[in-house]
Amino acid sequence: MKRIVFLLLIAGFVSMNAASGQTSDEYFKLGVTKYNNNDYSGAIADFTKAIELKPKFAGAFYNRGTVKNKAKDYNGAIEDFTKAIELYPKYMEAYLNRGIAKRNLENFGAAIIDYNKAIEIDPKYAKAFENRGIARYNMNDTSGAVNDFNKSIEFDPQNFMPFYNLAKIKKDLNDFKGAVESYDKAIALNPKYAEAYNNRGTVKYLSTDYKGAIEDYSKAIELKPLYADAWYNRGITKLMIDDKTGCCLDVNKSVELGYALADETRKKYCQ
Repeated sequence: MKRIVFLLLIAGFVSMNAASGQTSDEYFKLGVTKYNNNDYSGAIADFTKAIELKPKFAGAFYNRGTVKNKAKDYNGAIEDFTKAIELYPKYMEAYLNRGIAKRNLENFGAAIIDYNKAIEIDPKYAKAFENRGIARYNMNDTSGAVNDFNKSIEFDPQNFMPFYNLAKIKKDLNDFKGAVESYDKAIALNPKYAEAYNNRGTVKYLSTDYKGAIEDYSKAIELKPLYADAWYNRGITKLMIDDKTGCCLDVNKSVELGYALADETRKKYCQ
């Protein structure tokens, strides 16, 4: 089964800054609109113009950094978040997002320093705890990651992602019962998150609950019909209950969707 990947959270986008000049405001608003329409290059151009007209516009640096983060220009994002922090030293969202950019560059230690600063500014900043947990997990600090995810849940119990991430850790520790319980909570908070069903199915597969695994993979496919991993996982699970026909149908679909490992399975079982 494919490894589960953590999802990262990006802090909220600034929609307006009343302190900026009128013309700067207009470019700023245009940048927000373009960002929301996934026009990243256009958004960056507009935020740049806002900064040219008002060089101390912290919100424009922050938003431009957020766009660069989304566009995977992580070094550029770090520069913009750093400038936003210079202009407004208590800008906790800028610390958070600079940490995310550093994490994306696999500089986990530096990311944790930024998350620590965000938590220092707001000791109940749930997103900072969650992202610090992700960084700690990547540094093999499992207990630290668990503590941070639990803190994130304490301060924002309606966010499904910390439960999802805790489930991944419990699965790695072979605590399958605990993993299923955490996935249950994540799914209760976000019933349309296909990855949670797929991953819970994997835990059930490892627990030899093949019927339950197939139900979860089927739900993942219902929510995300082009989900190659879920098609493959369901096919392999059907093989465990001697449903070779069903296995080959699912594996063939996974091959059709481009999942390389599925082709090996098809050659072995479906020729």
